[in-house]
Amino acid sequence: MTYSKQDFFRELDEIIAEPIFVGDSVDDLKEEINVNMWWIGATAEVLETLSVNEILDFIVQLTDNRREKMRQANTDHGMYFYLWFDDQAGQLRFNLISDFHTDLPFGATLNIIDTPVAIVGDFLTQYVAPSPRPDPYVLDVFMAHLI
Repeated sequence: MTYSKQDFFRELDEIIAEPIFVGDSVDDLKEEINVNMWWIGATAEVLETLSVNEILDFIVQLTDNRREKMRQANTDHGMYFYLWFDDQAGQLRFNLISDFHTDLPFGATLNIIDTPVAIVGDFLTQYVAPSPRPDPYVLDVFMAHLI
């Protein structure tokens, strides 16, 4: 059985349907990270058929959905949605943590960027034009405050 573009988008729909966990305190960070972390990956053949705009449309749908789930949870605080390309795993990853956390949970030096376009581009072209890791390594992360 081959993995198709339709399979890829079916998986994206499943991610949108997933529940989220909204923590009540800084002590809930680990649970937020574990429950709210998702990733997408695809074969080189499927990635070749995708466009940056298709992935950006998914990100907009996902963040709109997460805002709605936050409203349904009756939370009294916002959450940070953040997205990065894990080049070692070949995956586009994203997570959601409460906005009372002061730092994103990474051990690497971060470069917070205001649009996910470059990150999505790296994900889509990983098999065609892989980018060498800079030394020292700095991870590009897109972050949006959802309220």
